Amino acid sequence: MEKSMPNTLSSTQCYYCAIHPAERERTAKVTMYGNIRRSFRKVEYDRTELSVPRCRQCQRLHTVVSFCRMIAILLLLPLTIWLNVALLPTAYRGTGVLLALFLAVVGGIILGNLLGKRIFLQPKHIRFETDITSLPAANRLIQNGWTLNRPTP
Repeated sequence: MEKSMPNTLSSTQCYYCAIHPAERERTAKVTMYGNIRRSFRKVEYDRTELSVPRCRQCQRLHTVVSFCRMIAILLLLPLTIWLNVALLPTAYRGTGVLLALFLAVVGGIILGNLLGKRIFLQPKHIRFETDITSLPAANRLIQNGWTLNRPTP
């Protein structure tokens, strides 16, 4: 069960670069989870969506990092499938294709994030889209046990 909590944040400066003025339509939405209560096969928690002030340039760079993830997945997919065909016996190829897909997606997300951050964000001193730990509203929630990861049973 999830319950939403309202969030209000007003700022005129972009949180991610701290240089440009934020634009209302470019605001990033970051979901946080807290007040987690677990019982047998059931998890209840509160959810809030933080509005993070962002400028046009940072939104564009965050979009580029998202494309980096997709490109990395698409580049890893043929490699993992080739490895499946080259290394696994014929009897295991069906399972191997699923494993190849999984490895391409997970590896692509990790590799795309790392390359995207290193190439596009770090040289310009731009924070990653979910790097909100120094945002005052997020910092208060984190100190009270809230997290960016959705609770699982």
